[in-house]
Amino acid sequence: MLERVALLTLVALASAVAQFGDYSLTGSIPSARLDYGTGPDSSYAYGQINTVSHPQFGEVVDVYWYACGFQPPGTTTQRQYRCESVGGLAPMSAVRTRGDRRIELNIHTETMLLLYYWSGTPSAWTGEFAMYDGANSYAEESTGSKTRTQVVPIYPSGAIEYRYSLTGKSTTRSSIFTGTVGPALIEAPYFGANGSLSVIQGRVSTRTVPAP
Repeated sequence: MLERVALLTLVALASAVAQFGDYSLTGSIPSARLDYGTGPDSSYAYGQINTVSHPQFGEVVDVYWYACGFQPPGTTTQRQYRCESVGGLAPMSAVRTRGDRRIELNIHTETMLLLYYWSGTPSAWTGEFAMYDGANSYAEESTGSKTRTQVVPIYPSGAIEYRYSLTGKSTTRSSIFTGTVGPALIEAPYFGANGSLSVIQGRVSTRTVPAP
């Protein structure tokens, strides 16, 4: 099974290289980030969504997640604990903005427009980001240019380098995500937030490439 997962990952990476490029978008651009979400039975996940413009698909959601937990989420009867990495482009219909305080996700690998990498098993990221302004919350605004580079692990081996840059005004506030990320069931933390919500007024560029 591990050999099949590794082969699928390598095939996905090989095909994705030709698709990688600098995707950009200008306007009012929402994004959300799950820093580290946890749930019952040692399940955990992290990930991010960004709204981008793709030369072939137009305005889409650039998404990745890494999650570990029991499959199906929340059950432990057969003790099938597994981890997965998923990255790619999802249609805008998979993300719904509820005012300026909530974002709902309904992202499924079967309906994604392009997969950079995945385990070969159908998966989904569903749930809600809700802005959090209680104890230990935060809010920040910045104007100008900013660049961030992340190296995202791919299960069972390898990594992807995720480059993200913006020019304009960015507003970021703490949030709480609850829902399901792949095999992980994520609950609200006992204290504080587990993610963030951002709105950017300006231009955003993203690029995803195999890590060196």
